[in-house]
Amino acid sequence: MSAHGPDPWWESLAVMVEGGHTASDATELADLLARAVRPVGLTVRAFLVDRPQRVLTRLDTADRAPDDVVEVDGTPGGEAFQLLRIAVAEDGDALWVPVVDGADRLGVLRLGLPAGADPHDEGLHQRCRVFAGLVGHVLATKFPFSDTLQRVRRTAGMHPAAELLWQLLPPQTITTPAAVVSAVVEPYDRVGGDAYDYSVDHDAVFVALFDAVGHDMQSGLTAAVALAAVRSARRGGERDLVELARAADRAIAANRGAGYRFASAALARLDTRTGRLSYLLAGHPPPLRLRPGAVATMDHTPRPPLGVLGGPDVPAAVEQ
Repeated sequence: MSAHGPDPWWESLAVMVEGGHTASDATELADLLARAVRPVGLTVRAFLVDRPQRVLTRLDTADRAPDDVVEVDGTPGGEAFQLLRIAVAEDGDALWVPVVDGADRLGVLRLGLPAGADPHDEGLHQRCRVFAGLVGHVLATKFPFSDTLQRVRRTAGMHPAAELLWQLLPPQTITTPAAVVSAVVEPYDRVGGDAYDYSVDHDAVFVALFDAVGHDMQSGLTAAVALAAVRSARRGGERDLVELARAADRAIAANRGAGYRFASAALARLDTRTGRLSYLLAGHPPPLRLRPGAVATMDHTPRPPLGVLGGPDVPAAVEQ
């Protein structure tokens, strides 16, 4: 509240918060954004990035007209998305503002400026960043149940196995004060049996990669079972990587469909207090350790893939 009346930016945030509780699909969210920026004299167009992060598509588009799609490479909107910083439109009448949920990049806002506004005003940039941050949090709560939002983020149809796994995967990027975890799955629309998982706690970061044999629905089901078994055991308090792998062994063996299915995997836990990394390979190629000026293979004898019972016990390896 200012000495001259309500702060219009406060009004914008209030409209966004209150309307965000009930707005559900792409059209309603686009309308909400337009109402939210009205008190500060801006106009808005929201763009969501596709799964491969190659194009940004307008939130309320119906037919993907040329003006509704922005390439990530070589455009001011793409620059804002890639570098996570505000970019000024080529004619100076708008700002491209990145939209994130935590560290997960969702898209950008194109905020049209009123006549006479300075597109380089740092105070304006700060307010736009705060507004876009709130938009990111609201959008993230809507993705699980809105088909229209999901369609905006797809440039191709999703194979049923890919549809299954994407519902299980956590966001592609998470950032904490101690670590950054980021994952890419390609081709996003036909991932087959490829999956990842992670968890972040105050003293540890857990990551897992899964690659089930095959490229069909059964491979997707096998990867889903492996991921769910490891996640369930981990959330039940199990921290030992060997025991987590055994939990996946039992689950896959108990739910095997036609044919003999298994999944290679890499499980790892980083102690963020000490920098100690424990990792276990289950029939999976060794990971690479990247340091300034050097790339090294982290050699470790793998145990059999998940779902193969009766193999030798292999302890987790440790690196500093």
